Amino acid sequence: MKVESIPYIRLYPKLFDYKSKDRCITFYVDFLILFALNATFFIFLNRFQAYFAPFSLILSIALISLFYVQFLSMSARRLHDIGAPRLLCLISLTVIGILFLLVFCAFNSNLYSKKEENQTKKMFNSTPYIVSGCVSLVGVILFPFVLFVYIIVRDIACNKIISPTVWTIDRNINHYDERVNETKNASTIMPNLSEIKDYKKIHFAYQWTVDSLLLSFDDYTISLFIDYGDDYQKQKEATNQKYESLYLNQEGSDFMLCEFDYKGYDFRIVPDLTYYVNTNGEGIPTVKSFMLVGFNDSKKTITYMYYYNFDLDCISDKGSRKDATYELKLQEMHSFLKTYFYWY
Repeated sequence: MKVESIPYIRLYPKLFDYKSKDRCITFYVDFLILFALNATFFIFLNRFQAYFAPFSLILSIALISLFYVQFLSMSARRLHDIGAPRLLCLISLTVIGILFLLVFCAFNSNLYSKKEENQTKKMFNSTPYIVSGCVSLVGVILFPFVLFVYIIVRDIACNKIISPTVWTIDRNINHYDERVNETKNASTIMPNLSEIKDYKKIHFAYQWTVDSLLLSFDDYTISLFIDYGDDYQKQKEATNQKYESLYLNQEGSDFMLCEFDYKGYDFRIVPDLTYYVNTNGEGIPTVKSFMLVGFNDSKKTITYMYYYNFDLDCISDKGSRKDATYELKLQEMHSFLKTYFYWY
């Protein structure tokens, strides 16, 4: 089988071919494959953006550039086939122009060459020059609107389909103090590394997750996993003694549960009582800033997990309802930890 007969693959030998002609079916088959591949790549890159950092922006630009290199040449060949100027493919750089070309390239072969022959004596010739000029102008004017719509669609997709975007992940334990200090209120509740002793292994992760580009909803979390080995039981008792008076002991619509299990860990919630203080000077628990303390007896591991989001009012809308069952609350809490925290 020749390369020229393989859909999409045949684009690469012709990346800079603006002189030959392509049939309508060839253009649309290749475009659909090109669009599907790019959509898949961008969804994957959006979902795992933090793992590609600091190269995620470079990869995005590379994908967009490769798309345009392929689209410009394939649309130029199609325009040549219908008799229109090949350089009209450049109007696709206005983004709106891509839609114009998709319709324009569906015309019959040599259509505009025949039209121009029949209309040479007319004062006004309805050629693609005028149409493309109008499309380009409208595209430039509407670009901010298109970008706005894209952000909305992206936010809805992240919320309903592909989950929020993990923007940054830092797993360097040497950055622990720096990340704790730069994350609001984390230093008031997370343990200092100098306090942690007699451990076998220690793992750290800072994660910045973006819920909405439009509304700028950001979640900041810090995870600290400490393996103690034979010293685990002693450290567990000491940790419980330290936080016993601070553990959340009253369920509310915001937190849903005071205690729960996840991935082998028994979790308790330590609210940040310095974040919100009432007129009587009492600290009020809030989901905007809190820490989770988890114990895994089988792994002999203790984990501290801090969460901060100024815009959060409740962990789950479904779990906050009065008729929510324990199973639903537990499921929503599991989903919350899976989405916003890095796990070892």
